[in-house]
Amino acid sequence: EWLACNIYEDTTYILWTNDTVYFKAPAVAGFETFKGLSLYALSGDTLFWTDLENSNQCEAAILGTYLYEITDNQLDLTVIEDGCGFRVDVLNNILLKGDVPAAIQSLELKTLQVFPNPVAAGPLQLDVPALDAGASYQVYDTNGRLVMRGLVGPDAQIDVSALPSGLYRLQLRSDALQWIALTTLVKL
Repeated sequence: EWLACNIYEDTTYILWTNDTVYFKAPAVAGFETFKGLSLYALSGDTLFWTDLENSNQCEAAILGTYLYEITDNQLDLTVIEDGCGFRVDVLNNILLKGDVPAAIQSLELKTLQVFPNPVAAGPLQLDVPALDAGASYQVYDTNGRLVMRGLVGPDAQIDVSALPSGLYRLQLRSDALQWIALTTLVKL
C-alpha cells in the first residue's frame, strides 16, 4: 500500500517493499509499475539511491550512509557520509500521511570496537554487546561502494585479508535484536 508524503510540492507517494523504498509522483507516467521517480534501498543504516529518470546525476545506486528513524509518521535521515548531496535536502523531514508498516522499525545504535585496527592480515575481531547468530556485516570503501558483506560467525571474526589497503566503513546489523553498529576500519 502506498503512503502519501510531503517530499515535493505535489503529493508524492512512498512504498516499502523488501527493504526498498519507492517514491512516485502522480505526474510521472507509468508509476503504477514502479517505474516512478526514484527508489531507495534501505540496508541497515545505508540508503542506496537510483533515480529512474536521471540515473547519471550521481553514481548509480550510491548516495551515502544514513541513519533512519521513523517517529510519529515522520521519516528522518541523519547523514553519516554523503556522496551526492543534492538529494539530502529533499529527504529530510519526510512526513508520512498514513500508517508506517510494522516491519520498519528504528534500530538502536551500538558501540562497535574492532581489533587489531589498523589490520594488516588475518581475521578482524569484533567486540559489540549482544552479538546474535544472525548478525550481518557490510564493508564500504570511501566512495560508499559495498566491497564486502556476510554473516558474522560464532567466533565474532571477519576475514578482511582480501581487502586492498585503505580506509573503510564497517557496519554490523542485528535485525533480531534491533541494533546497528558502525566503525572505521584501516587496512594496511
